Amino acid sequence: MPDIEVRQQEDERLEISIRDHRFSIAPPTESGDGDVSPMELLVASLGACMELKAAHFLRRSGITGAVTVVCEFSMSEKYPDHIASLHFVVKVPEGIPTGRREAVVRVVRTCAVHNPLHNTHHASVSVRDDEGSEHSEDMRDKLLASTND
Repeated sequence: MPDIEVRQQEDERLEISIRDHRFSIAPPTESGDGDVSPMELLVASLGACMELKAAHFLRRSGITGAVTVVCEFSMSEKYPDHIASLHFVVKVPEGIPTGRREAVVRVVRTCAVHNPLHNTHHASVSVRDDEGSEHSEDMRDKLLASTND
């Protein structure tokens, strides 16, 4: 996979580069106005992956029509930098049998963006200065510990 680069611009604005695509984000203002936040991008990525999986599954099952995923999240009051809850509603075309709806839930839970939140075997972060000095830590242990708080 190609690298994704996130670079600070003026103020708190960030430029994100993914292959040949460039876009910028910034944290929302105190009033909640402003650009898309990193948390919103994460939740939107989960929703987009779920939509793609659900639509593909339904097409393979011979069911046509639009699939929409509505994504909701809330931030923790105890830990303001943590997402406290996520909720996704997968809207499917009318008339889908109950068994197919249950299967859609199972399918969307296997999306490639959702899986790393639970199944990543290796995640690390390194801090490297311009001279090449580096410090690294395994994030997986930290992620598991934070879920037990």
